Amino acid sequence: MKLADRVIETHSAGVRSESGFTIAQTSKMFKILSDSLYSDKVMAVIRELSTNAYDSHISAGNKNPFKVILPTSANPSFTVRDYGTGLSQSDMENLYTTYGASNKNDSNDFVGCLGLGSKSPFAYTKSFTTSSYFNGTKYTYIAAIDDSGVPTLNLFNTCETDEANGLEISFAVKNHDFSEFTNKAIRIFHYFRMKPIIEGGLGNNLQDHKYSNTNIVISGNGWRVCRLNNDTQYYPNNYHRIDSGVVAIMGNIAYPVQTAQIIGQEKEDQPDHIAKWNRAFQKADIDSWKSFVTEIINSGLYLELDFTIGELEMDVSREGLQYTKSVIKSLRQKTQEIYLEMKDEFSKKISAATTKIEAITTYYQMNELSGGWGVGASWT
Repeated sequence: MKLADRVIETHSAGVRSESGFTIAQTSKMFKILSDSLYSDKVMAVIRELSTNAYDSHISAGNKNPFKVILPTSANPSFTVRDYGTGLSQSDMENLYTTYGASNKNDSNDFVGCLGLGSKSPFAYTKSFTTSSYFNGTKYTYIAAIDDSGVPTLNLFNTCETDEANGLEISFAVKNHDFSEFTNKAIRIFHYFRMKPIIEGGLGNNLQDHKYSNTNIVISGNGWRVCRLNNDTQYYPNNYHRIDSGVVAIMGNIAYPVQTAQIIGQEKEDQPDHIAKWNRAFQKADIDSWKSFVTEIINSGLYLELDFTIGELEMDVSREGLQYTKSVIKSLRQKTQEIYLEMKDEFSKKISAATTKIEAITTYYQMNELSGGWGVGASWT
């Protein structure tokens, strides 16, 4: 993923000397970048290793799925095996071990860009195994936190192999975490374009699982209004552990949207770029649009918004978005376009009615279809 570059003006008049800042390679800093970064350790390691596997397949042009093995009592380990490019010994011992280094930040074809996801297993465990299958050779490494708290990578074995190129990352899972790995894997892979092959886990037919217990109420180009089917474990509030009824989906990852950042500000408190966008949007529609978004959330439905990779800026942890001017503008524009699209569709159906009774019936049918969240009230 390409990261947005911000141009910063600096003035050097009168400067006598200049010193650059550095980062100390201490156990504390490594812990921050590997562990403290993530609020949900299990979710993080599944998400980060799986997006890396997806990226590797994109890089290799491999349209086949990667493999995920979930922990069971017979095999108490979590494993991700991709069939992408693999890494040479040099890349394993230099690129792979460098925090912040990435070979994916020049293209929006890839989800990754920060050079941190491959180290995410340290958020859950103090050691994990990485095997790189590269051009007929298998390199087996043990990544571990040493006695001083610093991560190390140790080459344990090399051998010839006829297996396809790619990486395999594996680590032991505590027995009481088996169900958490299963449940969170299902939720994460709901949003993956390339569904992995799933082995192991708790429960039956995980590979055939629909990954979600939701119904699409109504949808358009790049958006969906969804309703749950009884099982609340898939609701975005539970998935993200924050209060959100709007989800931005970018690069296989669902980011909760803080709706207050979009519609919750009073006019006098709005930054200039928001006020400017409101002027471009019909003034008569602003309040109705806010009601439209709010009513979706309050009704127990949620709104999924699709964005292309690189269109939004996310937190370093990938657990949320950065609410920069451009991100807020993109979110507002997307939801306002949806509002206008649905308003137009609603108006067309009402106008097509030949009698007053038919118009009233159409109104209530559409309102019932949408879960009773009062779209008609917002648009009339």
